[in-house]
Amino acid sequence: MEPAPDETATERGGPLTLAPVRWRVWPTAVNSVSGWLVLIVCSATIVLTVWRVTARWELAPLAWLLAALASWKLWLPMTYELSFQGLGQRLLGRESRLPWPAISKAEIGSQGVWLWSHDDGDSGRRLLGFLPWGGERELVLNWFESRRLAGRRPVVIEADSGVRSSPSNH
Repeated sequence: MEPAPDETATERGGPLTLAPVRWRVWPTAVNSVSGWLVLIVCSATIVLTVWRVTARWELAPLAWLLAALASWKLWLPMTYELSFQGLGQRLLGRESRLPWPAISKAEIGSQGVWLWSHDDGDSGRRLLGFLPWGGERELVLNWFESRRLAGRRPVVIEADSGVRSSPSNH
């Protein structure tokens, strides 16, 4: 079966066809030492701050619970998928999808990819989210590179090292 035009990119004259990529990221499980260290330091900071500000120890567990809820993405596994329809995210059985045309800029960082929307006049670009590598750095980079080579969105790809970039609409 021939891939749809959106499914191929040309690299050095040959077609580059990519299969959908799916991976799971669970920050506290992957970075267990640093994840737990952050939890311990934040917990101690919250408890001491509440005690110093209010002098009421009974408020510390409530403050800790609120902070844990605010940082929920650290405690739950998230499944990501890159496909020809865009970026999919699955958490606790709920799936959301971000179509490729909605992403105008992808900034490659050391821990993953920052995704940005189109220019909104004076307000500039809007952050859509962060896509962590989760051990799949090369596969994720191949997807963004294939999009660039095909002349599809995201139109700008910037690497920390400046190695990958496309002709641009900055």
